[in-house]
Amino acid sequence: MSEELAARLARLPLKGIGFDTPSADAMRSANLPNHRLFLNAGMIILENLTNLEKLINVTFRLFCFPLNIVNGDGSPVRAVALTGND
Repeated sequence: MSEELAARLARLPLKGIGFDTPSADAMRSANLPNHRLFLNAGMIILENLTNLEKLINVTFRLFCFPLNIVNGDGSPVRAVALTGND
């Protein structure tokens, strides 16, 4: 994702953003500009999500259950999307 697009998304009234890729930034990025933009906007970042194609045009509630990692700045999560069909 370009830094320009990340900046536009960071200005939206979102609580978080999710990706089906390993990172919101390019894999070789040293300074992680997209991470900084999203985190400075108060957004949580979810990466490596799967089955997102099942949520296109679907209203859902997202629940994320992180591990309690002492002194950590991130965690793997179990991400669960509940739709009206669940």
